[in-house]
Amino acid sequence: MPFDHELIAAAWQNDVPEAARLIAAGADVNALDDTVQSAFLIAASEATSTCST
Repeated sequence: MPFDHELIAAAWQNDVPEAARLIAAGADVNALDDTVQSAFLIAASEATSTCST
């Protein structure tokens, strides 16, 4: 997919707005990079922001 690698990069950078934009554009959160990690896995392990309700 065209946005998958960009989404992985956004996940590494903890760029939530960019990640949301890419997901809305069709990026696959489960697409794997060269180290067999997905954006979903990276975001879960590297996240530094908190969710608010």
